[in-house]
Amino acid sequence: MEKQKRLRDLKGRFVSIFKTEEDRIARKRHLCKLRTRRWKEKHLEKCKRRSKECTQRRWQKILIYSRQYYKKNAAIKKVQRQAYLALKRGVLKKQDCIICGNPKSEMHHENYDRPLEVIWLCPQHHRRRHLCPELVIF
Repeated sequence: MEKQKRLRDLKGRFVSIFKTEEDRIARKRHLCKLRTRRWKEKHLEKCKRRSKECTQRRWQKILIYSRQYYKKNAAIKKVQRQAYLALKRGVLKKQDCIICGNPKSEMHHENYDRPLEVIWLCPQHHRRRHLCPELVIF
């Protein structure tokens, strides 16, 4: 029986040579994960600080984007808010989807000049309506 070649890993332990390319790649990935885990354990405070900074930057970008969106679509948001308040006050009554009859329906405005004139659509048909406005509902 032929003696198998042996290599050393990061800790100096012997590992047998790999039979296939997939084994070699898997081992390389495993060693990379070990190195990363060790570095993170050694630099725990630094990792936490970086993570916190990254999260703060992400939330700042989201905040900037949402402010820009609301400025750009202020009129639409105002109409949607009026319809929502009318629903809460009882002026509008929630209805089933006019296409499929699904009770979980959402308000859809065909004309933003008339805030209380809404069509009730389920989420699936509402999405379709926005993707294809030419779609005839009635």
